[in-house]
Amino acid sequence: MKRRCYIISIALIVIVTVGLVVYFGYSSTSTESPASTPPILYTPSISPQIINASQGSTQLVNLTLTSICSTKIAIPIENLTINGYTTGISDNVNESSPWSTSVQESVFNYSFSLNQLILQPFKSNSTMITINLTDSFNEQPTTLGSYSLDISFGKIIFLSPPSKYDISYSGGFPIVMIVAPSAHIVSSLTITEFSSPPPNLLNISGNVSNTGEMTAYNAGLHVVAYTATGTLEINVTVPLAYDETFNQDFGTGAIGGGLIGGSYSVTTLDSGQTAQIFLDIYHEGTVSNWTVTPVWTNTP
Repeated sequence: MKRRCYIISIALIVIVTVGLVVYFGYSSTSTESPASTPPILYTPSISPQIINASQGSTQLVNLTLTSICSTKIAIPIENLTINGYTTGISDNVNESSPWSTSVQESVFNYSFSLNQLILQPFKSNSTMITINLTDSFNEQPTTLGSYSLDISFGKIIFLSPPSKYDISYSGGFPIVMIVAPSAHIVSSLTITEFSSPPPNLLNISGNVSNTGEMTAYNAGLHVVAYTATGTLEINVTVPLAYDETFNQDFGTGAIGGGLIGGSYSVTTLDSGQTAQIFLDIYHEGTVSNWTVTPVWTNTP
């Protein structure tokens, strides 16, 4: 009986001690008393931590949080912000040079695959950050350079057991993003399928422009098209052509493959240059859905 009372007494002492820690350590969101430094309940990591980006590109970054506590918690992921910028291409960003929100919105936009990560005790969970760099570099060339970014986390939420005193952390986790000059091709195209009279052909017209700062090499259009039943009929990369005709049955996947007649095409596009597009791709079957994607390289 004495041993049982002794064990119960120890348990009560532990419960009271933990309760005091929870009350005084976790009450940073309460206005009743000054907040003390909250304990560390998880550790963050990110890959890659240094992002080598280019104009108009899309970057994928994996954020992983690992719980170091015995309680199920949720970590809201609130935003991604620029806290430093330099025009030099370096991972040493001068954090004393702030970048305004209005400029930040013209530099990139982003999304999270999960806006809140739920962590089981001593387990990890991840989310993907998608960073889309905008095409405003020609208007604002100084946005080429190095950035220090912060991922901001919100208030820790206790899920098991629920807690009245959740924790509020300030600050975030840093990433370095280096944006270097590159080529970047954008397109404005109209695609039409003609199936009568035979042969069937897919017509592509419009224009493509290099909005980047560098020359685009091996430039072309990657065309993929399917029938209504999902059969792949076209999978070919053609040059930036005007008044040219291609045959899907010849040279599938090769730039310039299957050329059967025409007058003008290019595979190199200088910075600021626009190419007019008007081409036909002959094929079997009738296609009803397609994608036409500009492709290029930054080196010859």
